[in-house]
Amino acid sequence: MTEPNVTKRVLLVLLLALPLLTGASGQGCGGEDSSVVKQDRIFTQYWLFYDANTDITYARATFRLGHALGTLLELTDPAKVTFNEKPLSYKSVPGWHEAEFPGRVTGAFVYSNVDGQRFTVQVAALPEATVQEALTIPAGKAYSFTWKGPPIAKDERLEVIVTGENKLDFSIVEQRGVGATDVVLGADKTRRFNAQGWLGVRRTQESTPKEAPDAGGMVWATSQPKDARVTWGSSGDGGM
Repeated sequence: MTEPNVTKRVLLVLLLALPLLTGASGQGCGGEDSSVVKQDRIFTQYWLFYDANTDITYARATFRLGHALGTLLELTDPAKVTFNEKPLSYKSVPGWHEAEFPGRVTGAFVYSNVDGQRFTVQVAALPEATVQEALTIPAGKAYSFTWKGPPIAKDERLEVIVTGENKLDFSIVEQRGVGATDVVLGADKTRRFNAQGWLGVRRTQESTPKEAPDAGGMVWATSQPKDARVTWGSSGDGGM
């Protein structure tokens, strides 16, 4: 793989790693030792993400100093975080703690800090959205995409990711409007992408944890159905 393609693939991975990367500080991905800061100043972020394309649920936790834009922190013994009693391992890039589970899983994060305080965050459900297996989208024309599932609720968002055949060319469109049942892809989002491509959907519900240090925290629950195969039709074609 050429260097430009590697760069684009890394960029796609990072973009699709949102929401935890949203608001990342400019101090790099390496985390500082969580034991050297005041434990009540640790801002907690939890993300449970199910991807039907791999049939894997990812449990991720990020810890920051003071607030959502704060310095990334790495938990060090005796601090730890688990999901459904499985420890999350630290990944210096992108700077979160993570564990993987087969299938669609819900459950509880448990964070214990160096002072022995314990915080439990339950994720009882993942939001629902499905996409049909194949779509025909007119190339270079605005297109209204309607997903299968309930309308957007308060504190929810839905992202539509349109990619080319090799998924290195991509566009992302976000819908946050409460009550929305579709999202309009502009002409710039349906351009080129060869003869075929892919359309993916990620639906995320955002909340605040009931148990957290004084600095607070955030919780995201995300599900991504299997991507739809896209055929780029003429300007007069379309399908749902």
